[in-house]
Amino acid sequence: MDFTDEKHITKLLADQVKKQEHDRKAQAAHVPISRAEYLASKQSNCPETEKLRLEIADLKEDLQAADDVINDDLIPKLQTKRAALKRCREIEAEETDKWSDEDASFYQKETPEELKRDIAALEHEKLAKYSYKSTVTKYMKEKVARIFELEHTDTENTTTKATKDPVTGEAKYALICVGTRNLPQPDGEGLVEMGREFRQFCCSTATQRTFLKDDLLKLLTRYQNAMGPELTERKVTERIKDTLINNPDMPRREALMSLQVGNS
Repeated sequence: MDFTDEKHITKLLADQVKKQEHDRKAQAAHVPISRAEYLASKQSNCPETEKLRLEIADLKEDLQAADDVINDDLIPKLQTKRAALKRCREIEAEETDKWSDEDASFYQKETPEELKRDIAALEHEKLAKYSYKSTVTKYMKEKVARIFELEHTDTENTTTKATKDPVTGEAKYALICVGTRNLPQPDGEGLVEMGREFRQFCCSTATQRTFLKDDLLKLLTRYQNAMGPELTERKVTERIKDTLINNPDMPRREALMSLQVGNS
């Protein structure tokens, strides 16, 4: 990646973060309401909400299980197979009559063709796990959005809030008019902080030379979770992730360039 590419990506990400931060700081209008109106707007304990919360908990366990398989099983196996393939290539570079008994035994045990088939199968399995995670995450976000609808008032730009006066302790209730759907979800990290970390990751020379695509995918997922559910940038990030997942052998430079293409 040359200086021009790096500068362009940095500007795109900086503009995106500024836009989201502007949305986050949009001025809210507080309209006082009664306790009865506040309680009527909430359905936190309705049967549907409880059912959705249980389903979300199960989906989170499924996501963790998929992560465990990817990180603890598939990635270590891929690393082992690729190391073995590299050694086979090094052995092949030598004249056959110069092979040691150990080299000959190693080469016969796992030939390059067998190793390449194993690597392809493992990559396919890893891709399936990532696709499964994307599907589960989509279902989970739909359920989270449904809970939001049940627990809040009926438009995307209003919500209700209960507070206590710090001096008198009196409970106060308000209808808040703001772009609530453009705010990060409760489990998401701060958008500004994630934007800063994302830029540092993409623009660091050391990172460009050594990063693993799995690290980039994890960072993209965290960045995506910091965005509101209706933002166009979420869909862009999802397309970038799909590109990386569907092209496991993509070089580092092209992986970083996909960020530029995805945001153009």
